[in-house]
Amino acid sequence: MKIHYFLLIALIVIFLSGCGSTAIREAQIKQAIVEAQAKNLNGAALDVIKTLKADGKNSLLYHLESGTLNYLAGNYKKSQQHFDQANKIVDKLQTISLSNQFLGLMSNPRMTNYSGSQFEKLYINYYRALNSLMLAMQASGYRKKRLLEDAVVDARKINLILSKDTSQNNQSKSNNSRFQSLLKLFDVLMGNLDTDKLAFKEDAYARYFEGLLYELNGEYNDALISYRMAAKRYESGYAKQYVLDKQMIQQAWFDTARMMKLDGGWANELEDLQKRLTISQQERLKNLQRFKPETEIIIIQHIGEIPQRKELNFLCMPNKYQHALRLRPIPFGTPKEQQDQQAWFAMLYSGKSPFDLIMGYTTGGAIGVLESLISKTFYLGPLWKVAEKNNLIESIEFMGLRVTVPYYPPSREPIQNTTILVNNSIEYPLKKVESLGQIALQEQLKNAGSDLRWALAREAIKSIMTNAAARAIDDESSPLRVIIHFAGQLTGMVLSGAETRQWRTLPYSIRITRIPVKPGKTKITLNTQFLDGSEQSINHEFHLKSGEIGIWNPRTTYIP
Repeated sequence: MKIHYFLLIALIVIFLSGCGSTAIREAQIKQAIVEAQAKNLNGAALDVIKTLKADGKNSLLYHLESGTLNYLAGNYKKSQQHFDQANKIVDKLQTISLSNQFLGLMSNPRMTNYSGSQFEKLYINYYRALNSLMLAMQASGYRKKRLLEDAVVDARKINLILSKDTSQNNQSKSNNSRFQSLLKLFDVLMGNLDTDKLAFKEDAYARYFEGLLYELNGEYNDALISYRMAAKRYESGYAKQYVLDKQMIQQAWFDTARMMKLDGGWANELEDLQKRLTISQQERLKNLQRFKPETEIIIIQHIGEIPQRKELNFLCMPNKYQHALRLRPIPFGTPKEQQDQQAWFAMLYSGKSPFDLIMGYTTGGAIGVLESLISKTFYLGPLWKVAEKNNLIESIEFMGLRVTVPYYPPSREPIQNTTILVNNSIEYPLKKVESLGQIALQEQLKNAGSDLRWALAREAIKSIMTNAAARAIDDESSPLRVIIHFAGQLTGMVLSGAETRQWRTLPYSIRITRIPVKPGKTKITLNTQFLDGSEQSINHEFHLKSGEIGIWNPRTTYIP
């Protein structure tokens, strides 16, 4: 059996290099973002779009990437058209066709239509709101008001989506009774994490952004409600969960207080709320008059790119003596990638319980203990009979199953610090209000057990069908029977894959600062220091009337 085991690993490694996803390269994404901001949608930016297709299984990704790149280039109307189409595709894919479902079941999820992750669907509406906002900044009168109202509608949709039970694994239920039986069999593989703490719930930043849009539209009462909800959400765990700046809690409460002052009629609530504010915030509030907003500049900085999702491969072998399945990772790639894959496996699946260590020691001594730390044994107990009844054990006892799940390598926000210099004299820090990098990581961690369960069931059903095809040949000694079984199992291993597609041009994090200024011309400089000590500076000018709010949304990308 050990000879078979090492032979299988060797075969899998040979095929792995040829069956990865057609992921867009990291350097290509960075360059595309830089080019798009320079109003150039050729070169890398065009290559990213050409990698995908407007129709077919990656049509949603085509419109998401095209929408973002056009937004960065200032083509807000064209960007909006792409995001409109993206929303239509999402709605259409809510009900997955049987043919699309069967294709994913018999190959891998990348062969099906990409339907987007939970937070990606939210950010379609975020970018739609940004498009309307930027168009509103270029308009005036009724058209400006109408565009701001459109932006508010899209901001509201974010929270409507979050209010529904949208937690998903990009998988649909199957009517195949054997597949359902295998899924139940693999219920024991749901991972080691408390997934409730990782759930992506109501988005605090979406609430804050909604409040900003209401404020820009002069709807101070609605803005007050949104800012207050954002403050409570940041305060009740959102800031801690996604490693955000705690100062944003106070900022949201201050903006709530400002709306109370501008709206009027909140004297008692305002008196209590002022106790939360700093002395400088209390002074600003004192000078604020009803219906007379400050002249203000708001910078919404999008930073970096969302981390790239990759594949982690396992080999699953049965153990008849223990009535168990042994799951072991097959690290692949650079030494750093292999280390990351081992760490992801150990964090989520490896056998660290005393029972696992004792069983490892009992069956293999010191080597068995070590094996229990770099692999996972799932003891099926009575479910072993279910596995046998479904012909699973017979189908995988020689070659096992190659199983593939998605994972994220460790990643960090690519900056150390970012500040705004106003008129070359006063410096303001930017507060981190959202971390899509953390959201993506935690959503993947939350789904890790379910990902593995579905992957095992998917590969198991293929193996069982292959075994059944081989057994259809009556002559047990026929070489053809062996060839069909071996070829089918090997083909299943080669076709195994995980869902690694994603919206690559999303930022890693979002930072905000709000600066009161005097009417007229204001020069600002955005200074960003990266982790390697290098710096980037961008200048921008505002010409504001009294009580007017100026918005700037720069994108900061680090290219070594």
